[in-house]
Amino acid sequence: ADPPHVLFADELDASWRDEVAALTRRLETWDTQFGAVADSAPGGGSTSALGRVLVGVGALLRGMLRELHAMGEMEALVLAREEAWLERMNREDEEAEADRAGAVWRVL
Repeated sequence: ADPPHVLFADELDASWRDEVAALTRRLETWDTQFGAVADSAPGGGSTSALGRVLVGVGALLRGMLRELHAMGEMEALVLAREEAWLERMNREDEEAEADRAGAVWRVL
């Protein structure tokens, strides 16, 4: 088994993940509630001022949800890229060391 790699970029801590999960649940609940109210309004809710506000709030909620998902994807991408970079650097270092190994008489 290979030893675990030490990464320069740390994963985000558990409290951040818990907060994101709570925010995501809250925003999804609100989005569902605002969507139900907007859908139940006469004419789909887009003709009255309140209906337009509800549609706007729903769009804002969905935008915030996309941002939360994007942050999680970015964290995973950064960690994956860093791990790939470290593996490549380690491999190149091992190859360079293998090239140096050889008979002592060749160096002299």
